[in-house]
Amino acid sequence: SFPALLKASAHSSAMMEYLDQTSSRRGNINENYAREIMELHSVGVDGGYTQQDVNELARVLTGWTVSGCGLFTYDAALHDFGPKRVLGKTISATATAGGLAGKAEADAVIDTLALHPNTARYVAGKLCRFLLQYDPTDAIVQAVATEFTRTKGNIPSMIRVILTEQNLMAAPPKYKRPYHFATSAVRALGPSVTSV
Repeated sequence: SFPALLKASAHSSAMMEYLDQTSSRRGNINENYAREIMELHSVGVDGGYTQQDVNELARVLTGWTVSGCGLFTYDAALHDFGPKRVLGKTISATATAGGLAGKAEADAVIDTLALHPNTARYVAGKLCRFLLQYDPTDAIVQAVATEFTRTKGNIPSMIRVILTEQNLMAAPPKYKRPYHFATSAVRALGPSVTSV
């Protein structure tokens, strides 16, 4: 499901390192990770969030870091336990001794983003562009977004809505990009690779 995929991505140590989440802490937030979760992974760049939402989500995510050999870790000593407001939803202040309460508030916001109506439309559009056509009709995108909402982000269900015989027959051809074309041609030939 999309919510499980988003949460797995959010708990990815590689993602946190790449987007500087490991340097974000109470009193010194880094908004890269918060912005990307909204802009690229959920509601989309036109998803109705503001710069203030980005800042507040960055505060929510404080304490999410990496330890050891790249393991996701929540460190309550780095978390901002103050009150926050993201996309109109208020997150109450928690006692600093709240421990995992800080991780739970970030997980709750990610759950909200995963099932947000703008996320349904954004993900539907991306799936339609990838699987069907570069410029999908509003009707197809809306049908997939409706399925997203109905199934709470079940990806196979959305794909079934996209890949109907009627949609496939009406869609213009999609061509492989040159790199993908060359790679698939090499794979099809089944070459044996030896070192020199």
